[in-house]
This record gives sequence, structure tokens and C-alpha cells, in this order.
Amino acid sequence: MWRTVVLHRPSAFRAARLVALDVADLRIAGILACAASMLLPMAPGYDGIACPLRMATGLPCPLCGLTTSVRATLRLHLGDALAANPAGLAVVAGAVATLFVRRRAIALPTSAIPLALIALWMFEMFRFNVP
Repeated sequence: MWRTVVLHRPSAFRAARLVALDVADLRIAGILACAASMLLPMAPGYDGIACPLRMATGLPCPLCGLTTSVRATLRLHLGDALAANPAGLAVVAGAVATLFVRRRAIALPTSAIPLALIALWMFEMFRFNVP
């Protein structure tokens, strides 16, 4: 017997492409980022982390000031954290959230990461007064 199967194509809004991020990897990355931001400034001769893009082109990268921002967030200096890089608050919040998440993966739209990097880069251009 023949059976007819009708395949419906979902609309573009319902068929958003997602990328799955492994929670265990995010947990490790968050803990390492928080630990590094607290321990690096205690190292002898530490004078900040030089941004290769800024050294080569004079333009800041989207992650400039992230270590400073994470450190300020962990010390609850939220104004300083926002001034350095708003992503620092998100890194710490994400690191804390992954400690309580029981899922194996978190699904994000594929456009979320590039859009966040563009927004951070625009913030850095404004912060460093780059025309």
C-alpha cells in the first residue's frame, strides 16, 4: 500500500538555526576565566594583558577589558565592571549559572554570538573614542 506523507516546511521564524553549547565546557571556561582574572594581577611583573589586535592596528578588540571587568564583578564593583567591558558581568553570571544548570547543553541562535561580538566591538570603539 502507498501512503502519502505531506512534509510541511516550517516558517523562517520557527526554523531558527541553533547551536548547542556544552554546559560542562562552559562551566570549566567560566571557572577558569574567574580564577585567571583574580590570580593574574597577583603575578610578579603583571602589567595587564596586551591585546594583539590593538597593538597591531590601534583598534580595540571586542574583548578588551574583559579580565578587568570579570575581576571588578567578582569584587562587586559593578560600575567599574560595566565601564571596562559589559561582557564581564555576563561571564560571571554565566559561570555561576552553569553551576546550577542540570542540562547537558544550552541552545542559542547561531546569530547570537556574532551579534554579541559586534555589540561589544561597538562599545569598545566608543570607549576608546575611535572614530
